[in-house]
Amino acid sequence: MNIKLYTIILSVLMLLLSGCGPSTKEIAAKARLETELTFVKDELKKTEEKLAELTFVKDELKKTEEELAEMKQQLEAAQEIVNAIPKVTAIKGEVFISTQGAGSYTFSGVEIFAYDLDNYTTYFKNKKTELLEVVEAYLESEGAKTLCESYQTAVAKSDNLNTEWRATTINDSRYDLAWEKLNAALDVSINLNKKVASVRGGYIDLLNLHLPNFIAADLPLIAQSRSDSKGVFELEIPKGKSVAVVASATRLHDGKTEKYYWIAATEPKNKSAIKLFLDNDKLIVLDSNPYNIAPLSPDYSSFNAFFGL
Repeated sequence: MNIKLYTIILSVLMLLLSGCGPSTKEIAAKARLETELTFVKDELKKTEEKLAELTFVKDELKKTEEELAEMKQQLEAAQEIVNAIPKVTAIKGEVFISTQGAGSYTFSGVEIFAYDLDNYTTYFKNKKTELLEVVEAYLESEGAKTLCESYQTAVAKSDNLNTEWRATTINDSRYDLAWEKLNAALDVSINLNKKVASVRGGYIDLLNLHLPNFIAADLPLIAQSRSDSKGVFELEIPKGKSVAVVASATRLHDGKTEKYYWIAATEPKNKSAIKLFLDNDKLIVLDSNPYNIAPLSPDYSSFNAFFGL
């Protein structure tokens, strides 16, 4: 109990118990006590009001705690849903080629590699520059440009002589001479064709020597897989990561070993799964259908399928 209040009450009790008539001093004291009692009552009322406010606040705090508890449960439930969402992107695809007249050929047991796209792009450009330098040096050493020009000139000459010869008859005095000229031109064309074929073969050998470098990149792997008996494969990469998917394979066809090299860029963004087919469109060179030896032109136009990647 408040000490001041206790003193006032005690004074009042003593006054009542005295049994004596109030003196002027006592009357003044009584008036003072009544004033103090009124003050105390007002303070008590204020205290009660504050207690009421505190009770309200306490009730509101309890409601808030209950709401927070409910929100916490909702957040935990939402987090469980988020945790259940895959944090990877599944790249599902097949490895195959489409052949002329023989349908599709699928490759089993092919190693599939995925590299960071930016890292691999830089790597590829460097290897491409190295290969171009080797090819250009080889073609220059073989005199390939002059050889091809000579061959094209010889073929054109043979075509013209063939037209002249066909314009004569067996009884024509020009017949034998036209035939001799045609045969001589054809011999030149055939010999030049053999040389062109030899240079082309050397070029293909260079490709086969250097192309594996594009697949077995000296880079950190993001993912790796192997195609099954049906040529199907699956890679799991961090969700949203852009990668370069590369692979190589061989097959025996008509007694010859053909080599295949695939490169495909993928940007799955936030997809949980994407399809990717390593098919003819992703090949960088195909032995069974070698490109012409014409990387002799400055723009390498006939090699766009490879050098234009």
